[in-house]
Amino acid sequence: MMAQTLFEKALALLNLREADGTCDQTLTKNALPCINAVYCDLYYLLYDSGYRDVSSLRDTLNLPERVFFDVAPYGVAMHLAKMIGDGLNQQIFSTIYNSKRAAVGAKDNICDTFIKGESI
Repeated sequence: MMAQTLFEKALALLNLREADGTCDQTLTKNALPCINAVYCDLYYLLYDSGYRDVSSLRDTLNLPERVFFDVAPYGVAMHLAKMIGDGLNQQIFSTIYNSKRAAVGAKDNICDTFIKGESI
């Protein structure tokens, strides 16, 4: 899954696309720091080592599909909103991203447990 796809999803969430499908070139030029901030955050929730920043929008992100499509776009939208000075959207997407992010590292383990009682 490419960084470009993640960037486009974040732009759609913020409604920052023009009618012809383009966006402000300033956003495109500053997309990588926003993507890398979220990518690094989510990567280390899942893996212990091996992280590398993306250097191009054509680079592939090593994230599970659900995290890539359901969590990461909200984080990138949060950073883009902050970058353009949109405080309201920054707060909204920060709240959404952080609640979705909390579920990424959570692993549900079900164990059988026997309580050892005292002998009478």
